[in-house]
Amino acid sequence: MGGFGAWAGFAGFAIGAALGALQAAIAVRIVAPKLREMDRSANDAERAENERRVSLFKRIIVVVDVLLFAAIGYWLGSRYLV
Repeated sequence: MGGFGAWAGFAGFAIGAALGALQAAIAVRIVAPKLREMDRSANDAERAENERRVSLFKRIIVVVDVLLFAAIGYWLGSRYLV
């Protein structure tokens, strides 16, 4: 693999990470309100716990999407952009 292969992989990584962030933003905007609607909390402590879980879920979605899309982008870039 030549010198361009590393740049192609990096370009694929960057594009994949950007697409992953975009997809995560869309997913979070759709799913988080639905999770809040399903909340059956009876008091403030339960509501706070549910908000903590929703916040954790949002962070997990962002991390997984960005890493997964970046890895796929790197693989595609290094394989097909060379």
